[in-house]
Amino acid sequence: KGIELALLTMSAQYIICDELGKDEAEMLLSTQSYGVPTIATAHSPSLDALLSRRVFAELDREGIFSLYVGIAREGRGFSIKLDERRAKV
Repeated sequence: KGIELALLTMSAQYIICDELGKDEAEMLLSTQSYGVPTIATAHSPSLDALLSRRVFAELDREGIFSLYVGIAREGRGFSIKLDERRAKV
């Protein structure tokens, strides 16, 4: 409900969600018509594993996100993988 409330009452320019879960993902689907860009994090071992979850697959099909950034521990550092998608317009 916080996302919808911010969109309706605070003239939000961005939606930023940490650890996007099923409830937040479903809210993003219901509020996508507001046209507010979203930045979110979600935990998953891979993009394929994330998109195997129904609600995240639906977010992807609807073009909610145009860029996925995968960050993984690698030795003493990190590796970064970018996956650019075509957002719906």
